[in-house]
Amino acid sequence: MVQDPADLGVTDRRAAARAHPVTLRREVGDAYDLGPAEPLLLDEAPDMVLVYGDTTTTLAGALAAAKLGLPIGHVEAGLRSLDRSMPEEQNRVVTDHLSSLLLCPTDTAVANLAREGITDGVHQVGDVMLDASRMFAPAVAARPGGRALGLERGAYLLVTVHRAAATDTPEALAALVAVLEAIEDALRGVDRVDAVALHPLAGFGRRDATPATPLTEQERVVLRLMRQHLTYKEIAQRLGISWHTVRTHAQSILRKSGVHSRRDLVGWDTRAATAADPAPMRRVVA
Repeated sequence: MVQDPADLGVTDRRAAARAHPVTLRREVGDAYDLGPAEPLLLDEAPDMVLVYGDTTTTLAGALAAAKLGLPIGHVEAGLRSLDRSMPEEQNRVVTDHLSSLLLCPTDTAVANLAREGITDGVHQVGDVMLDASRMFAPAVAARPGGRALGLERGAYLLVTVHRAAATDTPEALAALVAVLEAIEDALRGVDRVDAVALHPLAGFGRRDATPATPLTEQERVVLRLMRQHLTYKEIAQRLGISWHTVRTHAQSILRKSGVHSRRDLVGWDTRAATAADPAPMRRVVA
């Protein structure tokens, strides 16, 4: 349970945060790479950690603050899709329940929180995304936009696709393409629909194929141990290398395989992970 610093008998937030025995790197660092947040929050000693939206970094910030006993404010609180399989839904639900200040964009968001038993610290403050759109609308209108690309107003549609559920399987992506084709057929004068897939996992085939950039021998060894559900610290001890070296290899593996997290590697092609039994790597001191 997150404690108020006053309950620890101290008023200085730096001292309060250090009084917590929990170490972010040990408890949750492997999952969300929260280690770098700990010294930052300790040094800054904020009165409150403000997080926005529903991204993984939103949850990471909230977890880091909670582990150090710092109050959390969540902007865009209370939004719900009611689909707990969505990463964004998981992030926003956990963040809301960790927050003491919840800034909601709509009355519906306020009602969503009330249904989950959250009523204290809840405020309906309006939609910051709408505010941002209105703030930057004049600047956007003054830019050439599609004209710079030879496109005429009303003769094209731009679609951004960023939800994993819409891009990460052949079936979902095919359904999306069918919808876009139907829109194109229905709108008179629209010569084409331009869709830009923005989600990092877009390109469903990558997790079932050898990566464009092959893994190094050291990365294949680390991957083999990651698949055994060992922590970075345990892998480092087994291979005789530093924890930071293991993390560097792991980040490279995730990047090359086109996945977000360690659990996504389960469905990734095992042929890319083939390696001899792990042997201690040579320790290099620069």
